[in-house]
Amino acid sequence: MYVKSGDDSRGWGEVHLSHPHKFLSDLSLAGRLAWLLRVAVRRFSVVVCNGNAGTFRRAALLICRMARVRTVYRCDTNMLDIERESEIRRLMRRCALRLLLSRRTVCWTIGYQNQRFWMQEVGRRGDELIPYEVEVLPGYVRARELPTRQTDRSAVRILYVGRLVKHKNVVTLLHAFMSLSGLPYQ
Repeated sequence: MYVKSGDDSRGWGEVHLSHPHKFLSDLSLAGRLAWLLRVAVRRFSVVVCNGNAGTFRRAALLICRMARVRTVYRCDTNMLDIERESEIRRLMRRCALRLLLSRRTVCWTIGYQNQRFWMQEVGRRGDELIPYEVEVLPGYVRARELPTRQTDRSAVRILYVGRLVKHKNVVTLLHAFMSLSGLPYQ
C-alpha cells in the first residue's frame, strides 16, 4: 500500500512500480477500512511504515500495536532540526511516537543525526542503523589486502538512497563522476 504525496519537495515525481501494489488514494473509504481490518486480523506478518503523517498511517501503526503485528518504522527526522523546535512541540512528538510505536517496533535509523534523534529524543536504543557510509570495504578487516573487485571495472554505478531534491546535491555528485577521466558514464 502506497500513499501518494502532494508535496513536491520530495522530488520523486510519478513513480511507476512493477510489483503488485495499491495506492491509498485509489481506494474508497470502505476499501481503506478493509485494508486496516486485514492488518488487525494479522493477515500480514510484518508491516513497514515510512513515517506517521496522515490518518491512515497513524491508524495502521495503532492497529499494529494493538494486534501485536511486527512493525518496522522508518523516518529521517534529523536531530539538528528537532533541537531548533520548541520544547512543547518536542514533547508532543515524543508522546505521539511512544503511543504509535510499541517497544517491539524496529526503527530503521538513517544516518547519525537520525540515530541521535531516536536515542536522545525518543529514548530508543538498539534499533537498526542504515549507514550512509561504509568505513571499510566488506571483507577488508579479515583480509590483509583489499579484496579483488567482483564487478565490471568498465562501468560506474551509483546507488543513491534518499530524496531527490536540490539541496541533496545529487546532480553535483553525478557531474563530479562525469568529470573523472577514463570512467564511462551513462
